[in-house]
Amino acid sequence: MKFVAIFLIFTCFSLKAAEIELRSVYTLLDDHSRNAESGDVAPDSRYVDVWVYIKNTGDKDVRVPTKSMDQGAKGSRDNVTFQLRAGFTLDNPLALKAITPETDFAPVVLRKGEQAVIEIGAWMPLKRLGDVRITYEVESELADRYGFWSGKVVIESQRLDGTTVPLSGSRSAGAGR
Repeated sequence: MKFVAIFLIFTCFSLKAAEIELRSVYTLLDDHSRNAESGDVAPDSRYVDVWVYIKNTGDKDVRVPTKSMDQGAKGSRDNVTFQLRAGFTLDNPLALKAITPETDFAPVVLRKGEQAVIEIGAWMPLKRLGDVRITYEVESELADRYGFWSGKVVIESQRLDGTTVPLSGSRSAGAGR
């Protein structure tokens, strides 16, 4: 009986969930001549370019998606929230659950201390920028199917000090570039 109890305690500790930590930095890109590429961009808009770092802080390897995540960006004149969500979608004409191929998510296996990066961005009508919030979420149904980490992490992004750079090349709001 004592052996069974010790075995169960050891098993519980060894099944500890993988841990991730998110960090993020952003910069504002100014080049209003380029926002003519998209006719619906307001003249007072600024491009908020964000890098999200996903780090494995646990002892076990963790598998995370880095692309093909549902993305959203919403904001006011001084705050922006970016959402990265991996899950199955009902966003189709018949509202049927669509199964995304595993390879579309560009999964990365992170060993202890390793990190992956996702770059996202959007034109936002900003007068002054207060907070940039990032939500990274992987739904459990998707995680169970493909062996991904699951959960939700919400963080505040940090601005790169004094960095406002001209927009180089064409940008779109896409993950994992």
